Amino acid sequence: MLSAIERGGQDWEWLEENFIQQVPTKGPQLFSLVGTAWPHPAAWTLADRQHVFSPTPAVDGGSIVVGHPYSVLAWVPERDSSWGFPTSIRRALSQQTDVAVGIEQVKQLCRQRHEAMLDLYLIIADV
Repeated sequence: MLSAIERGGQDWEWLEENFIQQVPTKGPQLFSLVGTAWPHPAAWTLADRQHVFSPTPAVDGGSIVVGHPYSVLAWVPERDSSWGFPTSIRRALSQQTDVAVGIEQVKQLCRQRHEAMLDLYLIIADV
């Protein structure tokens, strides 16, 4: 952690590889892919802010916010559970969609888990 702070960055490839290693390899595996927003309405100088859909408890079911879109790939250890273990979180740049970023995350998951692919089940959730 200290070396990451000293270098001013993180090794995302190592981090995602470490996260996916925490997921069991035996039995069926359930993963969820979802797009979400991180609002930054007052961050005028933050690069690549976009207008992003953000679900809210409002009556209309959601709103548009200024911020960054993210794609989250998570392992869901129990069916019908609201809990998930994020294995990959990536920001979608303005020239990308969260779906395109999610597809790359799933491809990376498949490369990382090539031996366990026969038991892998993917559920793609659209927020």
